[in-house]
Amino acid sequence: MKLGIVCGLKSEAAALGKLTHPVAISGADAGRAYAGAMRLAADGAECLVSIGLAGALMDHLQTGDVLLPREVLNRDGDRFAVHPLSQELPRPADGAPLLGSDDLVTSAEEKARLGSAYGASAVDMESHAVAMVAQQRHLPLYVIRVVADPADQAFPPSALSSVKEDGSVDTLKTLGKLLGRPADLPELMKLGSQASKALEVLRKDGRALINSIARA
Repeated sequence: MKLGIVCGLKSEAAALGKLTHPVAISGADAGRAYAGAMRLAADGAECLVSIGLAGALMDHLQTGDVLLPREVLNRDGDRFAVHPLSQELPRPADGAPLLGSDDLVTSAEEKARLGSAYGASAVDMESHAVAMVAQQRHLPLYVIRVVADPADQAFPPSALSSVKEDGSVDTLKTLGKLLGRPADLPELMKLGSQASKALEVLRKDGRALINSIARA
């Protein structure tokens, strides 16, 4: 099966290693995720795969937990079915709904509110856009996510708007913000550690799941 893969960040795509399937990187932007998924569909993708990291909305999820949601929601309440995926994993993956958001969810309070309002276990910034394309183009949708930041983890101001359009992190911009807000450093370091752990799980389990989809 020819896959069309959408990631938000370059680091997520890199964690998957060398793939024979085309990958669109959105730069953590829903509009670019939609456009990228449309290009993949136009180029002959037989299914669309949204894969990468996510933020937990529920307290039971921890950094490194694998998510294979049964459906994707957006903030308008639209629901998109996700194609079931056999779990060839060391431990069961969370199958609760995943919320897609156009905006970064930055506080623990907002995470708790969204989790309660939508019944979603986690949030990302691409899957709802990819899901819309899959629905419009009548393609199967697969979603594979790994929790990076747990529900009680907030994003300090110096971490905001740090992703470039190509999906890389604007290190100089982040450092510039940090100079004005040195108290953000501990939380930034914690976020970096969480992302690294989640990317390692994505490197191990994500590629195996991609191969499982390709064999379907």
